[in-house]
Amino acid sequence: MLRTAQLIFLLAVVSTYALSQPLPPGAPAVVITEIMYDLPGSGSDSLEFIELRNPSAVNERSLAGYRFLAGIEFSFIGNILVQPHEFVVVAKDSVAFENAFGIPAYQWISGDLDDDGELIVLGNGNVGVDSVAYSNTGLWPASAAGLGYSLEFCNDSLNNAIPLYWSASNTNAGFEVDGLTIFASPGDICSVNNSIDQEQHTSITVYPNPNSGMLFVNGVSGAFSLTVFDLNGKQVFGRSNLNSNTVIDLEGIISAGIYFAHIAEEDKHWVQRIYIME
Repeated sequence: MLRTAQLIFLLAVVSTYALSQPLPPGAPAVVITEIMYDLPGSGSDSLEFIELRNPSAVNERSLAGYRFLAGIEFSFIGNILVQPHEFVVVAKDSVAFENAFGIPAYQWISGDLDDDGELIVLGNGNVGVDSVAYSNTGLWPASAAGLGYSLEFCNDSLNNAIPLYWSASNTNAGFEVDGLTIFASPGDICSVNNSIDQEQHTSITVYPNPNSGMLFVNGVSGAFSLTVFDLNGKQVFGRSNLNSNTVIDLEGIISAGIYFAHIAEEDKHWVQRIYIME
C-alpha cells in the first residue's frame, strides 16, 4: 500500500490526459542527478536518497516499466509522468526523508547505498538506460563520504558517468546530523557552479580515434595527466606527467570498447569519447 506522502507525490506528477513524448533510441526518460549515500554518524542511513530528473526542456516523460537494476530495489508502478526538467526522488525511508527535507519521495523496497561506492543502474524493463558508479575515492568529491554532503550532477546535458561532472552540494538543507550540517537539494535545481562543466575545448584531441590502444594527445601546451573511464564511470587507466610526444599504450590494459578520456593540464580539463578497436 502506498504511503500518504507517496500518493500526494504520485498525483503531483501523473496526468491522465497528458501523453509522454517518444524518446530517441536508447535515451533515458530521466537521469540520475543527485545521490546521498553516506550521512554522518551511525543510524542515519534512513536519509539516503537518489534523485532523478527529466532532462528534456519541452517533453514530459513516462516512467512506465522503469526500475533499478543495481544499487537498490525499486520499480515505478503505473504510467508515472515526469514534467520537463522536473524531479523524482526515491529514498530509503520516505517518511524520514520527508520529515527532514520537506518534500515527498518514493520509498525503495530494499538495499543500502554502499558507503565505499557502488554501481547504480536505472533500467527500462531489463535494459539499463542510465548508470553511475560513484565512489568515495579518486576523482569523486571526498566531502560526500560521511561529511554531510550529497553528490550533485548539475548539467544533465553532459555524461553523468564521469566523476568530474559531479560536485558536493553547496545547498544548506537546514538541519544537522551528528553535529554536521547537511548539504543537499533533492527535488530542486542544482546550484553548484562547477567550472569543469564549461571546459569543453575542441583544440585538445586524442588521436587516432578509433585506435587499437596506441594513442597520442594533441593540442596540449605542457605536462598533462590522462585518465580513462569506462561507460559506467569506472577508472580503467591513469597516468600523469605526460607530454604531447608521449606514446600512450593501452594495449593489454583495457579491452575493446567505448571510453571517456579525461585530459587535465594545470587547472583546465577536457573530456573526449574514444573508441578502442580489436
